[in-house]
Amino acid sequence: MLDVTIFDFVNLNSSEIRQSVVKMLPVKFQKMNPKGLVWVACDFDPRNLADSGPYIVAEQISQQLGWHLLNIVIRPDFARSKRTFAFTDVCEYFLLFVRDSTHRFNKNLVREKHIWQQAEWGKREKNYFPLGKDPGNVWLPTLDDGKGTVIGHTPMTFEETLARCILLAVPRLTEVTSEITTLDAWIFTNRPVSVQTIIEKLERCVREKQKAFENMRTNLARGEARNALVSALNRGNELPIGEYACLLQFDGTTFTCRRASTGDAVRSLGTSSRLSALWAAANGGTGSEIRISKAFNLATATNQAAKVRAAIEGAWFPRDWNVQVEAI
Repeated sequence: MLDVTIFDFVNLNSSEIRQSVVKMLPVKFQKMNPKGLVWVACDFDPRNLADSGPYIVAEQISQQLGWHLLNIVIRPDFARSKRTFAFTDVCEYFLLFVRDSTHRFNKNLVREKHIWQQAEWGKREKNYFPLGKDPGNVWLPTLDDGKGTVIGHTPMTFEETLARCILLAVPRLTEVTSEITTLDAWIFTNRPVSVQTIIEKLERCVREKQKAFENMRTNLARGEARNALVSALNRGNELPIGEYACLLQFDGTTFTCRRASTGDAVRSLGTSSRLSALWAAANGGTGSEIRISKAFNLATATNQAAKVRAAIEGAWFPRDWNVQVEAI
């Protein structure tokens, strides 16, 4: 069964599109995966504006085949501006149809680079999804100077647009292989197109996103491990008030909070298989420690939980404090 089908009706007149909807589309729609995507590319016919365009095509397909229009993506093609008609539309419209109106597609493989991430004051990483920003409904990637200023736009080629349409059919990033072996796609177009170029763009995009996904998963595991340790430290008796450096140690079975100066155990956090797994995932091994190299005074802390969290989350430390994660 087909996972993705793309019909390119750009530059076809209204009667040609109607014939295709009646004769060709039903055959392919019957071969579609129930969770598959059908894309239909079209444009406005400058000689017949009243009977052309995305909404006319969407109505014809919905009435004839019963599939739902889920989204409309616009692809600007500025080369079209050279046409001499009184009304020139430089856009092509890619209509996305699905059988199930509640379908939710995965955008992670088509996300674009953030513009403001490296320029925003304070470097607030939590504001930016690690895999990039939503490409939106107008596919016109931007160029920036790395300081938050847009300096230009790069219109997508036809092959790049087709590759992105196919990538949106991938259900989950973790199921993707570099060859996209899980997808069966079919493309109808009268325009010249390089299948090899599409495949190369698919493979490159997946490799890049898989690498970013693995980095994100590692960072999430590390953050979850630290948060779990914060919760464990805050349960039961509080750490004794006094000025000392803090050492959190895990020997593979038990978490212990020790005085860094003497090594004396301050508290045993007990054994937790969940914490063990998280800690190992975050730090690449079972024996690890977080060492705070500068003493802090819990007696002066107004919020015990916040102070302990600050001791574990290195990013929350004053800049002159040094936090290290190292193997025992």
